[in-house]
Amino acid sequence: MMKFLSLLVPVILCIVVVYEVSRSLAHADHDERQRLIRGKAFTAAFYAVTGLDALIILLYSMGITIMSAEVLAALHLYLGVIVSAVYCAVKDAYFSPSDFKSPYRYPLVLGIIGILNLIGGIIQAKAGGIIENGMLTNRCFGLLIGLSFCFLAVVFLVRAIKIKNEPEEDEQ
Repeated sequence: MMKFLSLLVPVILCIVVVYEVSRSLAHADHDERQRLIRGKAFTAAFYAVTGLDALIILLYSMGITIMSAEVLAALHLYLGVIVSAVYCAVKDAYFSPSDFKSPYRYPLVLGIIGILNLIGGIIQAKAGGIIENGMLTNRCFGLLIGLSFCFLAVVFLVRAIKIKNEPEEDEQ
C-alpha cells in the first residue's frame, strides 16, 4: 500500500502542476517587449550552459573529475533554467500583466519547494555519500534543487516587492 501511495502522490502532483501551468500559459498575455527579453534570456542560458561545458571539458582534460555524470547532466538543466528565470525576472519579463494581481504566489511556492528539498538534502548529507572518491554524487540533488529553488524564490520575492511598490499607472 505504501508503494502505491508513494507512486500516486507524485502522479497527482504532476497532474496539478501541468494543469496550473497550462492554465497560466493560456492566460499569459506577454507583450512584445517581454517576448524579446525572454528570447534574450534563452540566449543567456545557452551561453551559461556552454560556458559550463567549456569549464568541464577543461577540467576533464586536466584529469580533474569533480562530479558524476548524473550531477553534471542535472547541473546543465538547473543552470539553464536559473539563468533564464533570473534574467526574465530582473528585466520584468517573467510575470505577465495578469500575474501582477498576486505576485507573491510564485515566491511562496518556490520557497516551499526549496525548503522541502533542502530538508531532504540535509538528511541525505547527514546520512553521507554526497561526496565519494572526491566527486559529487547524485545524493546531492536535494541540496542542489533546494538551493536553486530558494534562490529563485528570493529573486521573485524581490521582484514581487518592486511590483507592489510601483505606483499604479493611470490610463487616460
